[in-house]
Amino acid sequence: MWADAVAHPSHVRWLEAARQAAEAAALKAGFAPELRPFSPHVTLVRLRRSIRIPHAELGFLTADPWPNSFPVSKVALMESVLDPAGAIYRCITAFPLK
Repeated sequence: MWADAVAHPSHVRWLEAARQAAEAAALKAGFAPELRPFSPHVTLVRLRRSIRIPHAELGFLTADPWPNSFPVSKVALMESVLDPAGAIYRCITAFPLK
């Protein structure tokens, strides 16, 4: 499950430049190009299998406006390594937003 990130208009160019730089570095390192469109988001939960979550448990996601909106002061490049015990996350680097 993920939440879409809504960028402040002044940060849209920065996010796109960061995406382009990451793509260029990945290509240089020998990775195949990413063919999916860029979609900044926050991963809320990863599940091993599909499960039904009662609607009452998701009420906070459907409120208008979403009460958990907040400004973002930095963007972090994270590494996610899938392990049988669960994903392991490591911050590679972080970039402050001004």
